[in-house]
Amino acid sequence: MCLTGTSSGAAQTVLLEIRPRAGDTLHLRLEQQTELTGTRRAGGNGSPTFATVVTKLRVYSRAIVQRSVATGSYVRAITDSIRLTTTDSDSRALGEQARRALEGRSMLLRISPDGTVALVDSTRDVSGQGFDASLMPAAFPRTAVAVGGTWTRDMPLSAGGRLGPGGRNATGWLHTRFRLDSVRNGGILAYVSMRGEMSADPDARLEYGSGPVLEKGTVVGTMLVDRARGWLTESQFTIVARSIVRAPGTSDTLMRFDTRVTQRMKTVERR
Repeated sequence: MCLTGTSSGAAQTVLLEIRPRAGDTLHLRLEQQTELTGTRRAGGNGSPTFATVVTKLRVYSRAIVQRSVATGSYVRAITDSIRLTTTDSDSRALGEQARRALEGRSMLLRISPDGTVALVDSTRDVSGQGFDASLMPAAFPRTAVAVGGTWTRDMPLSAGGRLGPGGRNATGWLHTRFRLDSVRNGGILAYVSMRGEMSADPDARLEYGSGPVLEKGTVVGTMLVDRARGWLTESQFTIVARSIVRAPGTSDTLMRFDTRVTQRMKTVERR
């Protein structure tokens, strides 16, 4: 693989791309912990009631790069195993159902050089090879960037940012600032950090009374890009968000949900 980059004095410019080699098999480990605290407004002079649920998830998966073209790479993958634990006894049966549904799931993904992931197909045929995309996929600039350089992205949360119970979306936007912190090994390894803020979509008020609506949130994280492999080999993100449920037609908050998600992904040696 050809690595493009220039160096002038202390400044070094590199091109950040997700472009794995056709025929490569990448083994991934994803670990995630979610802490969800729900607080219900008390009636009268009573104290608010709250409860916290902690859910831990570990996923082992593979990604097989079927082909690579100028516009992106086609990756077929399989979810090998899932372990899910929760402190909520009522959700354990649902967690087991989700595990059975996801293990062996096969997907064909198209991954653009800038990190955009698109689903091409999805089956549960265990003869295929597939993996679930990260919670926070990378979003790289289309041109080379210097060490210390920054870029921004605005990402909608309505498609998958589930920050409330019951599988409902807390609709909003993530405004993110990325920074190329440093490069190592002659420019092969690139260290990227990011910080973002979540804000409610202006139309979220239309959902008041129908379920949790995002109020605010933050995301911080780091990523390690192996430019020789053309892959995001490590990432770590912490997401903190608050969503609320309001009484229909009013500004009264009935419930508040505080969510903290910690996710770590790493490319590992074959188990």
